[in-house]
Amino acid sequence: MKRVCVALVLTCAALASAQQADVDRYVREHQQAIVRELMELVAIPDVRSDLPNIKRNAELLRGMLDRRATAEIAMRLVKENSPRQMIDRVLAHIRRQGYFVVEADPDAATLAAHPRIAKVTSRGGAASGAWRTDPETPAARFITDALTARYGGRLVRIRTLGGGVPAGPFIDAFHVPTLGISLANYDDNQHTDNENLRLGNLWSGIATLAAIMTAR
Repeated sequence: MKRVCVALVLTCAALASAQQADVDRYVREHQQAIVRELMELVAIPDVRSDLPNIKRNAELLRGMLDRRATAEIAMRLVKENSPRQMIDRVLAHIRRQGYFVVEADPDAATLAAHPRIAKVTSRGGAASGAWRTDPETPAARFITDALTARYGGRLVRIRTLGGGVPAGPFIDAFHVPTLGISLANYDDNQHTDNENLRLGNLWSGIATLAAIMTAR
């Protein structure tokens, strides 16, 4: 059979590690400000019957969130989308809301010059677009037959998925048909808190790969 590149959709901690590194770096660079804000917060009495200070607590917390509110957008693209163009459209939308967009933490001059600032960074999305493989190619038929022999009529084939699996560079480099085999459970919390893999999915994943590797 022709060479086939199979992208295994497994749980991966790489993105979570990158996010933790960002958090660690932010703490190192802003440690004094973090401690100062914490001291301001704990200095306010926090007794349920003391309504004025309860309000002060709420206002201080709201101010903290306003200064560093964070939103994360996971773009799921199709092959016809340009990742760079989609990111540029998001940036344009943010600017239309009145924000001055920066890629790094703004300095004092930038903060003084703009009432609304949004720091926007991207991770790899601009370099990895979506990909699609015709399910009727010989390679796809080979995988389909191998898994049908193992699972019968329970096999589900999807022609395209969002561009979240970075297989594009491999496809461009090796020019081989590429298929994604989903092994993890649907509620695995991939790349976030409490990431998990059910043992049942681990065992069925082993059986799935064995069926492909031993097919003739």
